[in-house]
Amino acid sequence: MGITGIHLARSISRHRLPDLRHSNKALGYVKQIRSIRALTIVPLIHIDDRGMTHLAEMTQLESLGINGLPITDAGVAELHSLKNLRLLRAYATNCTQDGIAKFQAAVPACEIRWGARN
Repeated sequence: MGITGIHLARSISRHRLPDLRHSNKALGYVKQIRSIRALTIVPLIHIDDRGMTHLAEMTQLESLGINGLPITDAGVAELHSLKNLRLLRAYATNCTQDGIAKFQAAVPACEIRWGARN
């Protein structure tokens, strides 16, 4: 299935995501799949703070993994709208402790697994 068709899927639980290495634009298609509750973006995919604006619209998300991505405090601030998020995995990002603390204050029910990039 090509990236332009993924928004037509009812559920991706049994489908492989198409190759998303191209840009943050891919998240514009992914955000249209309202059945997604858990999303993990691997570091091989070129997603940065600009892509977080798309994720911010996925208010149904309960689990999000952005480990290893070049996300900064500005990108995490975009995610403050994810009030249903129960788990954020953000190891090896460019987020600071201050940025993570602000996210925690905005989404207090979310468990955050974070560690700074070495």
